[in-house]
Amino acid sequence: MRKNIFTYFEMPEDAEREVIIHDLSDEEKFGPITGEVLECIGEDVREQLQYITAHYKVLEIHTQKYVLPGNSKAGVITANLPEEPIKGCRAHVSLLTHVLFINLQITFLCIVLRSNSNVLVYTFLGRLFHHWY
Repeated sequence: MRKNIFTYFEMPEDAEREVIIHDLSDEEKFGPITGEVLECIGEDVREQLQYITAHYKVLEIHTQKYVLPGNSKAGVITANLPEEPIKGCRAHVSLLTHVLFINLQITFLCIVLRSNSNVLVYTFLGRLFHHWY
């Protein structure tokens, strides 16, 4: 898997945190063959940095793991996770969108400045971006 810039950064210690737990439904907590109650053996935890206008918070995403007691061959059962825009990326879709939007703003600004357009186009784009942002 190819690494991206968001794979390497450390999460800010003082950031607001929200814990999100992905768990099996009550109906899914029974063995599919025997009907025996599954035993929780732990969880996987990963973090994503979410962008919220003017601040960030770290989402701790917990995925509960279950096994059938006394039956190691049955394997581990976990809840399905939502699909990620970039596999293995620690940035939430909100942060990726923000970075993309900022890059678009800079690109449009450079195009306007390079084309030596009149002040009206520059002012219009400035107001448009200010309204969106």
